Amino acid sequence: MTKKNSVAEAQATLQELQRTEADLCAQLAAVNDERELIAFEAITATSSPSKQRLAKLTDSASRLSGDIENVKHAITEARRRIAEAAAAEKREARCADAERALELAAELRAAGQLAGEALEAFAVRHSRVQEIATEMNALKIGFPTPALVRLACERGIATSLGPLGLAPVLQPSQRCSIPGVIADYAANAEGTARRILGGESGEEAA
Repeated sequence: MTKKNSVAEAQATLQELQRTEADLCAQLAAVNDERELIAFEAITATSSPSKQRLAKLTDSASRLSGDIENVKHAITEARRRIAEAAAAEKREARCADAERALELAAELRAAGQLAGEALEAFAVRHSRVQEIATEMNALKIGFPTPALVRLACERGIATSLGPLGLAPVLQPSQRCSIPGVIADYAANAEGTARRILGGESGEEAA
């Protein structure tokens, strides 16, 4: 039996006890009503069938009162059991959450390690992009300045990280990808270099 079923069963038992209590109270009320009707005659008359009837009703009222008292005690215990079962169910759920938290903590640690490694790798590769850009620009073959390359990379980073809330969200016209921008710069430089090798002067090729 699961904890959830224990709670449901305890609640069903409580409801049944409450119905029993209500039925007993109704019976007692009916008995007392009849006692009220015949009590005067039964007590004041020398001999009357009402005397025997009143005695039986008095016994019934006493029995019903005892039964009601017993049911009240049972109801108190039923409520205690509901609270106990609910507490056990809550504890079981909290333990399940704790177990899942341990699993997620391990996954989070691994994901954080990978994210850090990826960031470190990006820093190294981005530094290399800037070194190459500086050298390419010095060759005067139409390659942009390192500052422009850095700006393009910043936009590429913001394009990727903006949706995650880790960088400013750019206007659509400013969004780009680092591989795409760098590839375009490289293609322009290659075109200029090939034209120079084909016989054009540096000024004409640029």
